[in-house]
Amino acid sequence: MELELEKKLDEAYSKLKDLREKLYFGSCTDGERDYIFKSMKELYSIIENLECQLEYLKRKIEITDGEIELTYLEDNTSTYKQYNIYLCGNSEKIGFIEYRDCDSLYLGNIGYHIYSEYNGHNFASKAVNLLNEILRKEGIESVVITANRDNIASIKTIEKVGGKPIDIPDDYTDIVAYSCDTGLKKQK
Repeated sequence: MELELEKKLDEAYSKLKDLREKLYFGSCTDGERDYIFKSMKELYSIIENLECQLEYLKRKIEITDGEIELTYLEDNTSTYKQYNIYLCGNSEKIGFIEYRDCDSLYLGNIGYHIYSEYNGHNFASKAVNLLNEILRKEGIESVVITANRDNIASIKTIEKVGGKPIDIPDDYTDIVAYSCDTGLKKQK
């Protein structure tokens, strides 16, 4: 399956290259130019879909709750870890979540983003809970999660996962910060 997808992807890139060359180096009428732009747009969509399917096949599922799964990215480091979020059994990525091992109160330790078409299903809070499970296994007791002061949805997500407001410097006027227990203390 992977080889078949890679072959289709190569073909799409080849077609795209041909269209670009025709557009940039050939003489085209306005009608031909419009057709080329439309074809290129369709190819970009096909390429994005094929790349998403390939990524899905190659992914390493780190953890799942039966509804969503966090997939580990190979270029993670010990201080920065990013996971893509997928619906279980689906090749469409719905967002990402990351852990930053840093002391920056402004950045916080956890950041997440759910694509707008998937908002309203509590996927962000589910992803934070799954990431907390991973962090708990690594011996991390608590994290700081920040949000823009006007991002009500993110603040609700943080509160839903048990985040407790913490004091921040007066010059941090655009954010709010919360401390969130990963659950490690309860296990001790």
